[in-house]
Amino acid sequence: MIKPRINMLLTGKDILEMSEDTVVYVNVNRLYLRLAMASHETNIDYDAIQIIKTVLNRVNDEGKMFIEMAVSEIKMCFGATLIDMPYNSFRKRRTT
Repeated sequence: MIKPRINMLLTGKDILEMSEDTVVYVNVNRLYLRLAMASHETNIDYDAIQIIKTVLNRVNDEGKMFIEMAVSEIKMCFGATLIDMPYNSFRKRRTT
């Protein structure tokens, strides 16, 4: 039986409180959504768009649901919407 990893999930508030250089997993679908939403904004942050494109280019498996990102990049890309992100947007990295 597979145990759920609920304790691995992070909220937007958790991300805001983390150190800038911490690396966590981000749901790839949230990145695609943010990229799509940015195309409708009049006040586009081109640096954030470039970060998202760079991260998405690292996805080498279409079935991969999470990709690593630094907290500083996450804050730049999601900004004010970070606090309202769905519960499965971010995960802690496993420590072995």
